[in-house]
Amino acid sequence: MSRHGWILAVMAFAISANAQALVIDSFGLDQGPYTDSTPGGGSEKTITGGVGGEIVSLSSLDVIGGARDLWTSMISGSGMSTVEVSAGTLNFSTTAGTVGRAQVQWDGFDGSSAIDATGLGGIDFLFGGSDMSLHVSTNAGFLLELSLYTDATRWTTVSRMTTAGSASYLFPFADFNTPTLCGMGSVTCGTVGGVETSNVGAVVLDINRLSTAGLEASIGPLSVVPEPEMLYLFGIGMLAALVRHRPRPRGRAAGSIGSEPLGFTNQ
Repeated sequence: MSRHGWILAVMAFAISANAQALVIDSFGLDQGPYTDSTPGGGSEKTITGGVGGEIVSLSSLDVIGGARDLWTSMISGSGMSTVEVSAGTLNFSTTAGTVGRAQVQWDGFDGSSAIDATGLGGIDFLFGGSDMSLHVSTNAGFLLELSLYTDATRWTTVSRMTTAGSASYLFPFADFNTPTLCGMGSVTCGTVGGVETSNVGAVVLDINRLSTAGLEASIGPLSVVPEPEMLYLFGIGMLAALVRHRPRPRGRAAGSIGSEPLGFTNQ
């Protein structure tokens, strides 16, 4: 491979690696399925450290904080709601005639459906990121709500109404960080104020199927999207480092750099 090819390859690898700087959940570890068929009831399970039964060994590379709480509830109707993590996706479904809900919590090792608003210990989500993103494939629309907590009184929820089909949904940190957006449209905040995205103690994802029509939805990994400027600067830095340390052509005298076109040397 030419030097130019190596430069492009290393830049592509570096940028790709940096793009995965903060993964909330890759959904690479299976969990469930859990089903609820009692109106107003619920089925909740927690994945934490260890092995056995509903307990699965996790690492921070798979799930932020090392634990995932998964919960579903049939709100009304005569059918059932089901949630599971399988084959790299979070799957939620409701049977016809059912209104259902599912929730995923990343709040450390609390082992409960109650949200531990400081369970992650205060992670800086702004480090290299500008948005959160996930991909949704669904046969019908539903309400998707992403909440970030600093503590029990400082949190922000941003809502998106999905539509049938396959699409990626962005949750810009600007929506979470702008106090004037609290209470405006799709943004709600805690009693004291919004979350500090540089100090995140819990992440919660809510899936609400408000219609009684049957739903089949699959949700892809949830991660922080790096800022384009950071990727550009990182790539330029890699390029400069490689050019600076490129091998000197054989036969060229010291101090003669630039005296001939590339590809030619002194004889």
